[in-house]
Amino acid sequence: MDNLDKYSVISIVVLIILSTILIFYQISSGEADNRTAVVLRQYKAPNPELKQKVQIASALMENSNFDKASVLIEELVSQFPYDGSPYMMLGDLRIRQQSPIKAMLAYRDAVDLNPDYLDKKAPDFQGKKIKNTVNEARHLIEIELNKNSADKNLRSYRKTVYYMLRKIAGSCG
Repeated sequence: MDNLDKYSVISIVVLIILSTILIFYQISSGEADNRTAVVLRQYKAPNPELKQKVQIASALMENSNFDKASVLIEELVSQFPYDGSPYMMLGDLRIRQQSPIKAMLAYRDAVDLNPDYLDKKAPDFQGKKIKNTVNEARHLIEIELNKNSADKNLRSYRKTVYYMLRKIAGSCG
């Protein structure tokens, strides 16, 4: 065995040792990340203030008091921008006000924040209502685009419709 063979064997052994150290390091750090993610997913801090205000807004909408409900829901959206339930309430309000395009936009924000609204197995499932709203908005947008095809807002809304249809089609269940 000459010097080149000795260097080759030594470098192979060193590479094997370094790669096993790297693999064990990645595995141990990955387990910690997975445990943290599982704990964070399982822990949703219930906010009693949000829950109470959502119930009040629902009662206002059921009593057709849309002005007060709108003020309360807009306040909830600004107070809790990273929770999907105020956006779902906003979408419900827009549906009751006969504005499916605005409702679809609110539902998009809700689904982006909480994809469980489209999961049939989740307790927060709202998929049928969202799908009906998106289809109704799609129909209205197509009618308006036939009248005025140069409207950039309508084209943007059409892209949102297609985005929502993909989200609905890709949902669990």
